[in-house]
Amino acid sequence: MLTVAEHSIDGSPAALPATMAGLLEVAITDARKLDRSIYLPYHNDWHNPNGFSNFCEVCLAGSVIAGSLKIAPSITVSSLSFDKRTEDLLDALDNMRMGLWSKAFDLIYNRIPPLHVLDYLRALPEPARSTFETWEDFDVHLSSLEHMLPQLHSIDRAVARLIKSGF
Repeated sequence: MLTVAEHSIDGSPAALPATMAGLLEVAITDARKLDRSIYLPYHNDWHNPNGFSNFCEVCLAGSVIAGSLKIAPSITVSSLSFDKRTEDLLDALDNMRMGLWSKAFDLIYNRIPPLHVLDYLRALPEPARSTFETWEDFDVHLSSLEHMLPQLHSIDRAVARLIKSGF
């Protein structure tokens, strides 16, 4: 089924959406709920406590690791710390962060996008400030991703129709 993935790092299940828009919405929501006294956005770390700054550095996918997947800020993890499906979804988020939409599609749907969907993915802009290192940059990045959600919802609906027809 394409609707959820479960993680197994601590034995408790957690569901993640398996659509581009749904997954990105969860990431944006989780990122905006992060405690700014504990977490520091940094594009190049998944979920990494930094002993020098006393913050847990997180990327976009790290926000999901901290939020939806409920991993404590004292634990260092990456996408490789999870089951294969959750790893793919976290990697898809990292690709969306960089504007690599077709790679994200492939990871989420386990197939390359058909040509007409690829055209829509190519039309999506590159997210702003994808190499964020501050809360200010991260907030701008999240807003730029949020503006892409309507197009991603349309793409997800088109894919759902394709899947129903045997895609």
